[in-house]
Amino acid sequence: MAKTLGGVTFCIDPIKYDYCFLESIKCLEELCDKVVVIDAGSEDGAIEMLKAIESEKVKVVYLERGQYWDQIRGKEKLSFFQNMALEHLDTDYYYLQQADECTHEDSFQYIREAIEAEHEAFMITRHNLWGDCNRVLAV
Repeated sequence: MAKTLGGVTFCIDPIKYDYCFLESIKCLEELCDKVVVIDAGSEDGAIEMLKAIESEKVKVVYLERGQYWDQIRGKEKLSFFQNMALEHLDTDYYYLQQADECTHEDSFQYIREAIEAEHEAFMITRHNLWGDCNRVLAV
């Protein structure tokens, strides 16, 4: 039986910060069997946009502004909201993608092949683009 893959991401005010959050979620939707998005209390109109894309495959969890976001500091925020999203998944593997990131569709096949190999974890190469797909930042 094929392994299942869940996608997780979170955001707060992604419109304000000009994140490609809808494209990021669409990317996860194409790659994964289920997707969980945590909205940590957006006040910039993103909630309405997120409600429009909810489906059987894409679950959005809405938190109140300040419920967690302001209490958690530093690097712990990523793992906290990632773990919160994982509570809503029942897949064999998960794929974390931040709300301002997309995974190139040519990678989907290789990611799926990797999870079928039954390894515990995988690390992939990440390229930070600036302006368009022809400029890669050296970060």
